[in-house]
Amino acid sequence: MTDFIPYFAGIITLLFGVAFAYALTSTSEKDAELEKKIKDSKL
Repeated sequence: MTDFIPYFAGIITLLFGVAFAYALTSTSEKDAELEKKIKDSKL
């Protein structure tokens, strides 16, 4: 079972890398929508 640990660690690292890159690239549109919602809720 210990032979698979580096394999799973690599997959998890890749998944986190992809998720992090996706979060960085898609923030501009989501942030604009969130800011509008926040401003509307304050008014």
